[in-house]
Amino acid sequence: MLAHEALAAAMAAEGIEVVFGLIAGGVDRLASAMHAKAGIRFVKVRHEEVAIGMADGYARSTGKIGVALVGPGPGLTNAGAAMQAARMAKSRLLVVVGAPAIDADRHGPMLIDQPPLLKATIGAIQDCRSTASMSEDVALAFRHVRLSRGPIALQFSATVARAKMPDDWTYDAAGLSQVDPIFVPPRAKDVDDIAALIRASKKPVVLAGRGAFLADARGEMIQLAERIGALLTTSLLARDWFAGEPFNLGISGGFSTLQAGEILNEVDLVIAFGATLNPATLRHGSLYLDTKFVQIDIDPAALEDYNPKDKVAVADAKAMAQALIMAFAQKIERPDWRGPDMAQRIAAIDRWSGLDTDEKPGKANARRVVEFCDKLLPKNRIMTTDIGLYLGVPAAHMTVQSPADVVFPWQLGRVGCGLPVALGAAVGRPDRVATAFIGDGGMMASLNALDTVAALKLPMAIIVMDDAGFGAERRNFQKFGDDAWTAEYDTPDLSKVAESLGIKGYKATSSAEVERILKHHDFKQAMLLHVVIDFDSPPTEMQLSGWA
Repeated sequence: MLAHEALAAAMAAEGIEVVFGLIAGGVDRLASAMHAKAGIRFVKVRHEEVAIGMADGYARSTGKIGVALVGPGPGLTNAGAAMQAARMAKSRLLVVVGAPAIDADRHGPMLIDQPPLLKATIGAIQDCRSTASMSEDVALAFRHVRLSRGPIALQFSATVARAKMPDDWTYDAAGLSQVDPIFVPPRAKDVDDIAALIRASKKPVVLAGRGAFLADARGEMIQLAERIGALLTTSLLARDWFAGEPFNLGISGGFSTLQAGEILNEVDLVIAFGATLNPATLRHGSLYLDTKFVQIDIDPAALEDYNPKDKVAVADAKAMAQALIMAFAQKIERPDWRGPDMAQRIAAIDRWSGLDTDEKPGKANARRVVEFCDKLLPKNRIMTTDIGLYLGVPAAHMTVQSPADVVFPWQLGRVGCGLPVALGAAVGRPDRVATAFIGDGGMMASLNALDTVAALKLPMAIIVMDDAGFGAERRNFQKFGDDAWTAEYDTPDLSKVAESLGIKGYKATSSAEVERILKHHDFKQAMLLHVVIDFDSPPTEMQLSGWA
């Protein structure tokens, strides 16, 4: 057995079912061994950035480890931005990257100094040092990811790849690579301190983030809010988790409805479980103006990420909620805050209130488009958006069945990131319709990924919001009186581009056309809907969130 075959076998032993990649010198035989000998599904892409994005999206949507394969030199440089984005998201990503042979020609055009690039992007490197150390090296890479330390690159030298393994070589997938589940019980002092802040408050809110969802603490959050007379809200990544609860305000922050934001501005205590309290959740300081903050998270690093807190506690979200429920044996009644009047006030919230929904001939209003998408796209969907001026509209208003169905790869603010991530989510969750909202700039930046959409034949809905250029920059130019030509683009008919690749394509210039198309499309197949958007409609959601 050669080393590249051994690495493929080790990946299979670790339970890796799918790898996303593009072959190149140094890793081509590894890709073949994964596919033909190890029984791993190898998803072929047209660009390394797509491979990383798909592995990232797969990891985010499934909770499994996403694996990508890229070649050395130019293959690696192509992957840089996507690796940096995964690092910022602390994604469960492992990138197997080829490395030049020790005896490689130093004048070779593809020979680059890889470690500094990897350190600056993905952030962590584990070398496959030799055939003798391969088992340990692979296990250490998996251990790094399972310890939630973020993504890592497993650098696989061509020298090692072509070497012969010892005849008795085996790989133990139950050893060093495995990590025991982390459980952090609440400290009694932390429970007492938080309880004191709750008693002193008049208008508390329980804010649940993705961490609370992962801790399966929904019932405890609802019970705690009822016990202490609090309202409920979530971060964007935990959206719709409290759907149906009478005292649920929905998303907190820049993606709140305007009416919910008015209520949240009255809050005097935020008790956040598993939420980083990032600027978008706090509407960049314009929300919770006279408010105390309690933050509870299992990860100590998360407590240091953003604004100062009045109390922080390292603890499991579910266990802390249970402890706080027990601390309030007697229910706190707050009829003026959590009572019939507030329930009626919340029930009357209209998510489109105060927002422009007018439509001009030949151009669709983004909000009306999203309203029809929310109603007519299959409910069993994964929601993803790219980066773009009008993409805050679907982020704010597209509902999901579970926070597990929300995948927003926004950390780097990189136009063109959305489609590869949505594709990876589609592979990981084929029972859902992967829905990707993308701007015209983002779609043109990721056109090569459409070939992979066609090849995979997965149910996808790609909604392109075309405002004829880079909207945020155009608005800045307008504000300062500058010429906006450098931000303006004419986009080709993307429905025809999609059709040329075997994807069902549509184009719409009104929300009525969008409604008609969505009512008649068979969502068992992928579609691309190119919608011409009215640029003059104010993108309030993105501005409030701080992304515009």
